[in-house]
Amino acid sequence: MGPPPNAPQPVVPPFIQTATQAIPAGAWIVADIGVGLRAWGPTLAQRLINLGHANDHIWIYYRAANGQVGFGIDRQGQFGET
Repeated sequence: MGPPPNAPQPVVPPFIQTATQAIPAGAWIVADIGVGLRAWGPTLAQRLINLGHANDHIWIYYRAANGQVGFGIDRQGQFGET
């Protein structure tokens, strides 16, 4: 379930711009979206597609309210479990 159809798109902070631009071509990308930030899922996925990443290489997860484990992307474009 994403944001309402007319919801404003989140502003992409500089860190996300830097991190996503550093992801190498052909990478498998995993992102964990925190509680209350569901609108980031489609926004992040579209940004990655716009940067030339294959749709089937992008995995977006939504963290549960009690979620303790997540995934992140660092400044070098590497991802891993947080």
